[in-house]
Amino acid sequence: MLDNNKYTHSEGSTIITLDKDYLNSLDDGTHQLKVFFYYGGRAEASFTVKTKEENTGEQTVVEESVNNPATSDNVISYIIMLFLSTIGLLSIFLNKKITN
Repeated sequence: MLDNNKYTHSEGSTIITLDKDYLNSLDDGTHQLKVFFYYGGRAEASFTVKTKEENTGEQTVVEESVNNPATSDNVISYIIMLFLSTIGLLSIFLNKKITN
């Protein structure tokens, strides 16, 4: 578990920014970051730290890969629901018009 002072996050999104001092404390190599959300979801990212060749001692992230969590946003299901709702409303409207 990472202390709160080693990163920042943006509300309403999965943007995590690791503190520069924390990144400089990491050994060279690939590291993984896992974020667990309150509602049960999670996100994972891996990044590679490599020491700069200028002998400054600072490290930089040279590679990133992100595995985003699956979401239930499916546009096709919304379109189908809209289509079925429209048919239902038209049926009600036409049924009332025929019976009157």
